Amino acid sequence: MYKLLAILFLGLSSCQQMEKVNELPPLKNDVVEPMKSIISEDAQKKYSLDEIYQKYISTELLLFIEKNHPAWSIPNENMWYPQLFNKYKTDSSLVNSIAGDFDCNGQKDQALIVDKGKNSLSAVVFLKVDNSFEAVELTEIGAAGEKIEFVLTLYKPGRYNIIDPDLSPSDLNTVDFKCDGVGIGKFKELYEGGNDVFYWNRNQLQSCLIEE
Repeated sequence: MYKLLAILFLGLSSCQQMEKVNELPPLKNDVVEPMKSIISEDAQKKYSLDEIYQKYISTELLLFIEKNHPAWSIPNENMWYPQLFNKYKTDSSLVNSIAGDFDCNGQKDQALIVDKGKNSLSAVVFLKVDNSFEAVELTEIGAAGEKIEFVLTLYKPGRYNIIDPDLSPSDLNTVDFKCDGVGIGKFKELYEGGNDVFYWNRNQLQSCLIEE
């Protein structure tokens, strides 16, 4: 008994001795407090993500959205046509979440369809900048509350055909992507046509219409 008190007393006098005390087995009646989520309770409710997205949307990004765009939320699965959402679940480019290096800075960025509130849906790219993000809104795509017909598509670097009907014969009919691009279009089952693709060219955001 006296030896145990001596060890505890010495443990309070220095960090080295405290480490030795911590090496002792814990008492059976010790109570360990559960870890609390670093995301607020309101955010946990708002970002109750469908299981498919929990693997792809990081806590770091959700914290950024909560802090800098508190009115924004991630649309749930039931906001899409269920049969189409389920069909694309296992695709490498998910319905409203794709990842790539869109600005060629060597960091992983993410594009999402977000509900901005006030009955407004928008496609937004979150560029990874050091330990944070920069939100770049690409385009509004429709009103919240209706079934979402749009899907995001990842375009890898390469050459693609432009199908813009306003092109003149002297205009280029191809485009070269140096970085990944973000395609926004309707489900092929609902609409035949191309995708509006947004891409960075020499640090400038540009867009064009590309055939599927």
